Amino acid sequence: MRLSLSTLSLIALVSSGCSSFSGLWLFEFETPGDDNQVCTEAVDHNFTGATVTADDGSGQYTSERTALDSNSLAFVRFEDHGDGTGTLVMNNLVYPGTDNEDGKWTFEWTGSSVDSQIDSHELGYDYTDDHDTTQVSTMSLTFTDGSVTGDVVVQTLDLRAYTESDTWAEQVMKEIGDRGRIPAGTYLEIDDGKRILPVSNGWEDSDCDDADCMLTIDSDCTTTWNASGYLTPFGEEEYDAVKNSGQTAGI
Repeated sequence: MRLSLSTLSLIALVSSGCSSFSGLWLFEFETPGDDNQVCTEAVDHNFTGATVTADDGSGQYTSERTALDSNSLAFVRFEDHGDGTGTLVMNNLVYPGTDNEDGKWTFEWTGSSVDSQIDSHELGYDYTDDHDTTQVSTMSLTFTDGSVTGDVVVQTLDLRAYTESDTWAEQVMKEIGDRGRIPAGTYLEIDDGKRILPVSNGWEDSDCDDADCMLTIDSDCTTTWNASGYLTPFGEEEYDAVKNSGQTAGI
């Protein structure tokens, strides 16, 4: 997963419990690669006789691409409030911080997005698509003599839940089609005795163990990368001129 500069900005870890660390910093962020990311995915369903599609590539065409980009640079403004809290500003984004003493700070922000779609037909068809995503960005830094090192951890939790009527009337079928919208074929397969086929929800067949078909995909991805930086001599008068300057990852 390639992270955007706005996501990288959350990593702006800065500071020390000492007010001398307030000011304008220049940070260098490692560009995360495949080795920096750990992802898990769980699929749950109630389709009769179906199994989760194997992801072993056996007998299938496979393609692998790797990329390694240069690191990114960004100016980061940090203000130690002197009461155990601080504020980090980077690329016009703001992150609250906590002083853990001994030059160690933690910045954390949790963003979330929840949306739900519900479709129904008065003659007996229902479809729901619920999507819940949470991103927790945790930045940990240790400051020593005007320099800083630390790491950034971004965890993305994504839950997608679908339900759909198992069967529906012929009149409804003429309007919405003979196959349902639940994306079972993307995740599930079934052996019909002759070949292995992707699963689908047909309008007249009972494909699931209940009146409604159910499919949930629950994923958890955590990406970790390093950050380092130093306190610049720039003052308030230079801040507006350089605050949006930097180098993006790669070219």
